[in-house]
Amino acid sequence: MKQGEGKISLPIGRDRSDRKKISTRTDRPRAAETHYTVIARFKIATLLDIEPQTGRTHQIRVHLAHLFHPVVGDKTYGGRTARISELGVARQMLHAASLGFIHPITKREVNFSAPPPDDMQAILARLRAL
Repeated sequence: MKQGEGKISLPIGRDRSDRKKISTRTDRPRAAETHYTVIARFKIATLLDIEPQTGRTHQIRVHLAHLFHPVVGDKTYGGRTARISELGVARQMLHAASLGFIHPITKREVNFSAPPPDDMQAILARLRAL
């Protein structure tokens, strides 16, 4: 990612030709907005903090792939550029570091956080070593 932070405002919906995929090429676009901040830059990838402002299906994956910066390990939207073979990635390198919502019964805000899982930590270590 060239910029240190940014906003992706790009409508998405079911792809016109592949109904199993979400895309910017859609007959029924729905507003989608994603904010990102660069956390670390590596030789072949960038670690981002992502904050989706809308909750569309595959939103993060579609928005980043549209910018030619797919999620590492994303076979569906990243294809060959997802760096799977170079890094030995077995899955998409997406992790919800924190989640929050208003509890439907208590009406209080609840927040949860979790560190990156071990496999993601290992990929980050490989990226730092390149």
